[in-house]
Amino acid sequence: GTPAAEIEDPTPHEVILERFNRLVKVIETTAHEYNQGELHTVVPALIEGTSKKNDAVLLGKSPKNQTVHAPIPEGYSIDQLVGKIVDVNVDVAKTWYLSGSVVGEPR
Repeated sequence: GTPAAEIEDPTPHEVILERFNRLVKVIETTAHEYNQGELHTVVPALIEGTSKKNDAVLLGKSPKNQTVHAPIPEGYSIDQLVGKIVDVNVDVAKTWYLSGSVVGEPR
């Protein structure tokens, strides 16, 4: 509803697309490098549920809001773990998530 909303953008679509793609590349590179810092560390994760792709894999969030995956530990069900914090030993650090195995007991 501002006057600026009525101004037509003279930037060609190709330029907009090229700028967007450059920005996406920077974000992907930065996210991947940042997640590498968690590799081979133990990260606490608040469990939210299971992975969309695999019901046997926990989905949680780290204190830094990183997505964390780990297989559901033997002897536990997802219902017992949702809302709990588990420690995950990170052995894979991808661009958009961390993955590893649960160590210790949920709390």
